[in-house]
Amino acid sequence: MCFRYFRETGILLPEHARELPRFARRLRKGLPLKGIPFSGELQYGIKRREVRQLLDAGVTPIQILRHEDPARLIAQNGALGDQVRTNAWAIVDEVFAFYRNEIQELVHILETPDSKDQWGVFRDMTSRLLAVEEVGSMHAYGRRSGQGLADLTSTHRVDLVDNLQGMVRCEGDSGPRAAKEPGLKSLLIHSKDGRATLRIRVALPRERDGHEAGADEPAICVRLPWPDEADVPCTAMEVTSCGAMVLAYLVAKDFVPVYGLRGLAAKRRACRVPIENLLEELEVRSLQRELREAIIRFDEPGMD
Repeated sequence: MCFRYFRETGILLPEHARELPRFARRLRKGLPLKGIPFSGELQYGIKRREVRQLLDAGVTPIQILRHEDPARLIAQNGALGDQVRTNAWAIVDEVFAFYRNEIQELVHILETPDSKDQWGVFRDMTSRLLAVEEVGSMHAYGRRSGQGLADLTSTHRVDLVDNLQGMVRCEGDSGPRAAKEPGLKSLLIHSKDGRATLRIRVALPRERDGHEAGADEPAICVRLPWPDEADVPCTAMEVTSCGAMVLAYLVAKDFVPVYGLRGLAAKRRACRVPIENLLEELEVRSLQRELREAIIRFDEPGMD
């Protein structure tokens, strides 16, 4: 309510537009912002003091998403109590469920009849990576599914490239064009008039982005699904897979021209850009209020 009121007055600064929905979450949960994904989705009973214990020990939800063995990150942390370490997978499941639900809510709001297939494929892919065990299952005896980054394969890259191409072209001949390049690791987007192009390359967490630091042509690197603990530096502008899907959606729906996206990629070389900054930096003005609020509220997985 506060967000909508202040937005309509015209006095709400962009940074405040991002923080008001987050502040509301903090009030509801009674937790620091970084601790919210630990609690509330699966009702495993993780207490607030245990959440604070995790944060004090340097274990954050972002670290859990970026780690190839997130349960070990918790179980082998000597600064944590026995109860917390024993419930390592339950804690990981809370984080996975939180971000899985964030993605599902964003997809539900942004999908349209002509982009429903692409959003559906993306939702299913991320849901499998963030799958959780059934409540009451015995986490100590192994994990059947939902290993996070450990489940990631090169097939996911091919699927994402296909999906981004389908998203850009979802408006048919009236929209921009997109063509996959040899190797199926990148996509070349063409403006409607054919005068501007932008290369989007999909990279697994520990790959270099394939962009030469001194290259004249701007490009975007999509870190699939998000950066891992190695945090490989980028030379091109970098986004997560969630950010790439939102960008492809904005381009397809003509909220952002390819020229504008090229300009942002040139301006933000060697920078990782979260979704929450895209609308402001691309100066998207015509997006419906409901869609804008959904993107601003979205807690992007894997992004600090």
